[in-house]
Amino acid sequence: MVVAPARPAMTDQMIAAVTRSVGTSPPHSCSRIAFGRAWIAMTIALAAHVTDEALTDFLSLYNPIVRAARARFAWFPMPTFTFGVWLTGLAGLIVALLMLAPLASQDRSTSASGCPGRRRRRC
Repeated sequence: MVVAPARPAMTDQMIAAVTRSVGTSPPHSCSRIAFGRAWIAMTIALAAHVTDEALTDFLSLYNPIVRAARARFAWFPMPTFTFGVWLTGLAGLIVALLMLAPLASQDRSTSASGCPGRRRRRC
């Protein structure tokens, strides 16, 4: 019979190291700033994608596919778009996402560090 080697008992130093490492996650303010930056980057990427689709005439491919799908499946719920309506809707979405960016990076925590009982750290 094979016996698994015994694990070493946790020493006081190991326990102290684990206890210290528990609090190493970034404070909420840092993670909120990172989330805000990611939000803006996502919105810019979406704007670049919409620009690419507008320049390459995406609707000339999309609309015939939707019409064919609707002819085959009466329940198919996808709409067809004119260029102006499509571009205005997506531009409005991008503007709305950019307007939400301050909310995405706002630190709404109750303590200075974002976590009760934690000291404030530099980001």
